[in-house]
Amino acid sequence: MDIGGHGMENHMLLLENTQNSHRLMFKAITIIVVLANLATFGIYFTGTGSSALTIGKVLTVVITSLLLILITFLLVKKLGTKEITKYLTVTMVALIMFTFCTVMTASQELFATFYLVMVLSLLYVDMRVTIFASVLVLVL
Repeated sequence: MDIGGHGMENHMLLLENTQNSHRLMFKAITIIVVLANLATFGIYFTGTGSSALTIGKVLTVVITSLLLILITFLLVKKLGTKEITKYLTVTMVALIMFTFCTVMTASQELFATFYLVMVLSLLYVDMRVTIFASVLVLVL
């Protein structure tokens, strides 16, 4: 039995943290996608990328990233603060990073972009979500 009503207060704080973390996650991944794609377009148009980098591949990454963000946003909006939404947003970030890495195949340093998945998962202050993010990075 909860004496003093702290359980409800803690529950409300967790829900508020989840909502705030969702907002931050979507802002962060949007900024990352914009900057990464601007850099990729810069590499493509200056001719400093590999011959495997084509405008079609770059546009595929842009469209895929935007679709992943949109679909995840709509799911999170529909599901609210349910536990699964944390995992959906982390999966979205991982899939976007994976998609980006598949296009920029000539760059060995791109594995480091997966660290962003683990770092952003920390926004939720939930060890299970961070463990999930770490395992997801290892699988991808």
